[in-house]
Amino acid sequence: VTPVEKLEIHVEDAPFVAVAMELFDQSTEQQKIAFRSNLGDHVVVDREHAISVNYSASGEPSPYVIVRDGLKALLGRSVWLELAELAVERNGVASVLSNGMYFALTD
Repeated sequence: VTPVEKLEIHVEDAPFVAVAMELFDQSTEQQKIAFRSNLGDHVVVDREHAISVNYSASGEPSPYVIVRDGLKALLGRSVWLELAELAVERNGVASVLSNGMYFALTD
């Protein structure tokens, strides 16, 4: 009997949590943002590992990064605050740069 056959697992939000952030080539067009998940996954933000932010009706942000196989990691609060410090205004939207691409942090 496999674990899948024993019980069903439900995930309330995201299956991973981003617990650390690293920044490479800061303040250049080659800037790269990387995250480490609670399970040890390391991802560099790019088209396949995009950042997205959902906002609740009360305006509370839920920031995510795609880790693997389309699964998302919720950015931990301290990681989110560290990422928000990197934001620049681009076309009226707070965004961060990684791998030559901008990712919006606000609507």
